[in-house]
Amino acid sequence: MKKDSIYIIVLFFIISIFCFSEESNSPYYSIGLSSGIEYPLNTDFDLLRLGMNVNIENELTIPRIPWLHGRADICYSLLPVQAETSLSLIGLGIGPSFSFEITPRFLLGLSVLGGGVYGFFNNNLINADGIAYENQQGGGAFFTAGGKLSFFLTPQLSLGLNMGYVNYIGLTHGLRGAIKVTLHLDGFKKKVQYKQIEFENIFPSQYKYYAVNPVGSVLFTNNERFPAKDVSLSVFVEQYMDNPTVTLGPENLRSGESYKIVPNILLSNTVLNLTEVSKVTAQLIIDYHINGRLRQKIFYQTLTLQNRNAITWDDDRKAAAFISPKNPDILRFSKRIAGLVRERGPKTVNLNLRMAMGLFEALGTYGLSYVIDPNTLPYEDAARNMNIVDFLQYPTETLVYKGGDCDDLSILYCSLLESIGIESAFITVPGHIYSAFSLGMTPAEARKVFSGTEELIFTDDSTWIPIETTLISEGFYVAWRSGARQWRENREKDRSVLIPISHSWKTYEASGSPEIDLPIILPDVGKTLISYDGELTSFIDRELDPMVRLIQSRISQSPNPMSQRNKLGILYARYGRIDKAISEFRKILDSTEYFPALINLGNIYFLQDRYDEAFEIFSRAEAIDQNNPVVLLSLAKINYEFSNTALVNFYFTRATKLKPELSAQFSYLSSVAVDSVVRAEDVENTKNYVLWVDPEEE
Repeated sequence: MKKDSIYIIVLFFIISIFCFSEESNSPYYSIGLSSGIEYPLNTDFDLLRLGMNVNIENELTIPRIPWLHGRADICYSLLPVQAETSLSLIGLGIGPSFSFEITPRFLLGLSVLGGGVYGFFNNNLINADGIAYENQQGGGAFFTAGGKLSFFLTPQLSLGLNMGYVNYIGLTHGLRGAIKVTLHLDGFKKKVQYKQIEFENIFPSQYKYYAVNPVGSVLFTNNERFPAKDVSLSVFVEQYMDNPTVTLGPENLRSGESYKIVPNILLSNTVLNLTEVSKVTAQLIIDYHINGRLRQKIFYQTLTLQNRNAITWDDDRKAAAFISPKNPDILRFSKRIAGLVRERGPKTVNLNLRMAMGLFEALGTYGLSYVIDPNTLPYEDAARNMNIVDFLQYPTETLVYKGGDCDDLSILYCSLLESIGIESAFITVPGHIYSAFSLGMTPAEARKVFSGTEELIFTDDSTWIPIETTLISEGFYVAWRSGARQWRENREKDRSVLIPISHSWKTYEASGSPEIDLPIILPDVGKTLISYDGELTSFIDRELDPMVRLIQSRISQSPNPMSQRNKLGILYARYGRIDKAISEFRKILDSTEYFPALINLGNIYFLQDRYDEAFEIFSRAEAIDQNNPVVLLSLAKINYEFSNTALVNFYFTRATKLKPELSAQFSYLSSVAVDSVVRAEDVENTKNYVLWVDPEEE
């Protein structure tokens, strides 16, 4: 019998090994040891007294019925007798047990068991004659019923109190009470389980977006008896991530509570090498602490990585991620054209306008053309169904292919503009997308310069020129007029939207460009300059001629045309007709020291680098109004060219006190006072910006 008991104990431990396995699907197993007292009630042996019992309790949870268990006990009772010996009872019982959680830590249980028992006296009983009785050992049956209350100290260990009734059939019966310690092997299992995993398609062009925005969700439940502390989820995709990305979850997740984590992932730019849709495996790890000890639940999920050119149009701002102003090929192209344009044409014409015009004409002479790819959807069709995956080219790809559709050409043009510091934007109208760029002027400033404002777009503080990039071969002005017409027609129906690239980048950061093996040859310089010069001259003539005729008419009709002549001089100066501008200002100054004409003539000399003559003119203006902020600013600029630091600070400080906005407009003069380093390009751009004085515009 003793040998059989040993076999049974070994069997239960083998079962427990399988239950202990992390991913085992076997029923939960616990083994407990209880020790207590056993009090005999009415019995055939009046000599039996209060004794003790020890039980080894084994429980297996019935699958899918967590409150029902199969139980097997190995029990031992020792009952003293008055004959100075004791009775040992060894039993093996099986039966069902039931457990109910009062709280995650407290467990109430009931059980009924029956089985066999073997008893024997530990010392032989003898009669008065000294002869031993027969049958001092033997077997029988027993059953027991009782209840328990357990308290979990840890997920693996509980302490409990057992109370019950036991009946050794035909021998004795009584009550039991015991303290029990139970080892719950299922407590070693990591019972935070995921219930639902959802991941979106991942687009390589948006890989920086995913670093700070959710890419999916993981819903999981804490099935531990104890609260899970400091829960987090890490995601790792080999080859496309350098390190796992960790997303924090709740600090305290109660037992039985569910939570949804929306993870972000920090992908590397290697995803830009993907030219086909790929399936990859992501490793997901839920980390949490139970009773101060770290636990991990590891599982895997298949993710879909789209190709690098893929996009959906549920948010038009996404296209901004394809704009690549820092790409070496883009910089080489734009800087080359910007260097030519900067030194060509009148400096008084808005620099952003001249740069944008030069880049557009360069793309035309480069041989770029509007081409619809037959293998992809046009923007019109893709925009109608926001879930359709569209194909966009990176700017370098468009240069290599020398063609693209409306979104490809817009991305390229905006990339070139942004690379030389010109703010750009997308314009969307129903079924179409094209470009715009900022003049760097407020609407009020632009209205002073341009004859027709219907071809401009005004926002709160900026002025934009719309450019229909598909008309790359038609020239800058035709593209401008077409873009403006589309804007006006759709604006009336509130269907046109201007999306600044800088605003889009706050959400969809530029992804950079993939490497392109084919070389990009810059456009022919001679052809580009001829095309640019022609467009610039046509623009100036179109803007200038009607306004000149109007002002000349006013001059001929006015008895005192000094103000109108000054206005005409400013108009000529703004459009690069410098000789005519000087002539108009000289006609005024030959008859009187007219303050506006002095400032405006001084501005022209300054732009021509005739600093001595400009200084003499500005000094004459100072004699008329020594507290005028424009005069003070002009003298500060002159002294900057003369390297007179003290006088720069003197005049600029006075000017900004009278007109504080000058401090930001001419920050390079402020930097003299603090001896800071200023980029030569910034100085040059600001230096060519002058304040024309027209009493009628003030």
